[in-house]
Amino acid sequence: MQNVINRVCIAGEVKNADFEAFLEFYVKRLDLRRVAIASREDCIEIDLQGPPELVDMLMIACWLGPPRAAVSDVSLLQF
Repeated sequence: MQNVINRVCIAGEVKNADFEAFLEFYVKRLDLRRVAIASREDCIEIDLQGPPELVDMLMIACWLGPPRAAVSDVSLLQF
């Protein structure tokens, strides 16, 4: 498996401490490397390094999110 850097954008009601803790938990659980994280007006962007299959798993987890989140979109940009 090749490790690539991907930017995952998560949009919706995701700007709270619960969602950031949720992301950190799954990044560690999936053994991904977080390169950067930024909170924009309309989304959270997280740059990750790891196998594409594990990044896909994180994206699926983001759709489910923690209880107080309302995710409207999860998209991927590959560098």
